Amino acid sequence: MRVQLIDDLRGLAMMYVILIHVLFWLAPFGNSIFPGFLLIEMPLFFMVTGMANYFAHTDDLRRYYVSRLQRLLVPYWCYALLAALLSSALSFYKDKWPAGGGQLCRYRPELA
Repeated sequence: MRVQLIDDLRGLAMMYVILIHVLFWLAPFGNSIFPGFLLIEMPLFFMVTGMANYFAHTDDLRRYYVSRLQRLLVPYWCYALLAALLSSALSFYKDKWPAGGGQLCRYRPELA
């Protein structure tokens, strides 16, 4: 049984995570302590997940955990394999990248 409120909360939490990542990437606050107070997205996700599990009344625990494992681990391992292949391909061509690095994301102090 899906609860629309929980789906809405998940959507808002996802948008909040995107906002936080953008804010931390752009660093409009400099070195202040203020951004640390914005880091509530993980507890928020845990809370929403707990609410979803509470409302997902199921009598067969084995079937519940098998379905959870299929929903979480299969996409995780597919992504991990894809990321490993992409990382290997990029490291093979690392000398051909500008600035001599094959890293997609690296800290660049001149942009901070």
